[in-house]
Amino acid sequence: MASKSDWNHTDEEVKQWFLAVNTTGSGELSVEELRQALKNADNSHFSYQTIMLMIRMINSRNTDTLNLNEFHAMMIYIDRWRKMFNLFDIDGNNSIDTEELKEALYRLKLQISDRIIQLLLKKYSRNFDGKTINFDQFINICISLNSITDAFRKQDINKKGLVYLSYEEKENDKNKIE
Repeated sequence: MASKSDWNHTDEEVKQWFLAVNTTGSGELSVEELRQALKNADNSHFSYQTIMLMIRMINSRNTDTLNLNEFHAMMIYIDRWRKMFNLFDIDGNNSIDTEELKEALYRLKLQISDRIIQLLLKKYSRNFDGKTINFDQFINICISLNSITDAFRKQDINKKGLVYLSYEEKENDKNKIE
């Protein structure tokens, strides 16, 4: 999460954005309200999957909505990701290609093979051409890889880079994924 010094918008500005996005007047932002409000540089809406990932990261109330404070936290989070995205978008075309993604993941200390990077680009590119991803898909990849890495590290108790996985979990299995 960003520190307040990274964020230059007042609480009142965020409240006004929240009220503008909350078209139902419910006091909670739905996934669809957020999808209508959050756009990439090419004017495409953020994907449902990216929005759900962010909601689940921020909302500890087990709902698929955001209140004003959670929305504020999400906007700070998006601002930080935007700065990171812009840093790695070397050619400034508002998308990340293979080499840019490879550099981004390397700088984020994620050692991902070229084969996996190609698979990520194929899965997350808007038209599934495997060439570039836009901003919201960059967020999606980074959140997903971070979650997978955290889960793997918890299970890699011997720190050997290996984990035993089984469909049948045993309560006393030290390498079981929760």
